[in-house]
Amino acid sequence: MNDKSLASSKLRKVFWAYLAIAMMLLVLCETDLLDISILAGYERMEYISAVVMELIMLITIPIALFMVKMSVLRKWITSDSVRINTRYDLFANLRMLVLALPMILNLVFYYAFGNNPTFGYMAVIYFICMFLVYPSEARYESETNKQ
Repeated sequence: MNDKSLASSKLRKVFWAYLAIAMMLLVLCETDLLDISILAGYERMEYISAVVMELIMLITIPIALFMVKMSVLRKWITSDSVRINTRYDLFANLRMLVLALPMILNLVFYYAFGNNPTFGYMAVIYFICMFLVYPSEARYESETNKQ
């Protein structure tokens, strides 16, 4: 197994781990094994949280999807051929974290505020965006200009 496929394998495990955490939270809360509706009834806090999470969504999704288009970042990743795999792993993990963390946080807010659909919709949007940054070998080659 070469370095490229090993790196992709590790990144795919991290990708699926983020989604597994979200799915476990979803199943636990939907089956009432985990009741986190502690903030239900706090309308002001719910409104502020929704606005903040919407702003975070407007910032994080474009950053995560177009991060590789930033010339400074692309030059940094490809500048050292010895460390290209490590740098790309760091970059890909950061990109997935930028999407996964708000997705999980929106799920927590969805259940904490008593099933507010705003947070649920944002979590679904992040879920879909996660598949747009799926760490495949073809993505690795195209983003590092490596064959």
